Amino acid sequence: MQLKDKIEKFYSEIEQNGLNEESLSSAFKTLAPAFLYGGYIDVYNEFRVYIRTVEFYFHDEKERNKDVIDPIVYHRNGKLDDIPHVPNFPLLSLHAHASGFDITFERGDFRASALIRKYAVMYRVGDTFQELKRFRKSKERKWEDDRSTYLYDIINGFSLDTECDKRIQWHDIQYTETDEDLLGPNPRRNVFEYDKNDEYERDNGKQDYKKKEPKKADDRKWSFSASKPLVVK
Repeated sequence: MQLKDKIEKFYSEIEQNGLNEESLSSAFKTLAPAFLYGGYIDVYNEFRVYIRTVEFYFHDEKERNKDVIDPIVYHRNGKLDDIPHVPNFPLLSLHAHASGFDITFERGDFRASALIRKYAVMYRVGDTFQELKRFRKSKERKWEDDRSTYLYDIINGFSLDTECDKRIQWHDIQYTETDEDLLGPNPRRNVFEYDKNDEYERDNGKQDYKKKEPKKADDRKWSFSASKPLVVK
């Protein structure tokens, strides 16, 4: 099943079960293997980015249920004081922001995305692909990398020329799901709870939500990791 089909199944599941934290958590668990095992990001056929940990984000613009208000979402209305409305991204858009890259699957009032939290990169050498291992401050070399913003070095160079053959796109691969595919769910990294900002006004530079004081970690378990080693075919 392709990633697009799994996303359709995701929306069908929350529609059937109602929109709440429980239904979203269940739907994210069903969707996670498609990101972790069901394909990779193909960069010009020169790099392949495989997701190893994915964090899900979901915000309802109409705020119908407090369980699914997720103010940390970067791409939503009211996040930027000088841009009151942002249109939905096309399905499976790459959204670069301060924390790395999201793969988005927004629909209507729902802002939904998957943050690439941990990943592995293969790079082309002749007719084959090899593991890309990068140095850290400790001088060790690691293949799987949790430095999300380092993906800017790999996923970049989006051509404005409509005739350009070099593309960055999701490539589906066949996989067989098992009950042992996932580690988690776990809370998302560096995500905190928010309160509505009663002092919010668009012309005074304040955002519509603010972190709770004292800061309290958001305990929604919307992060999933691959439990099995990456096998590249």
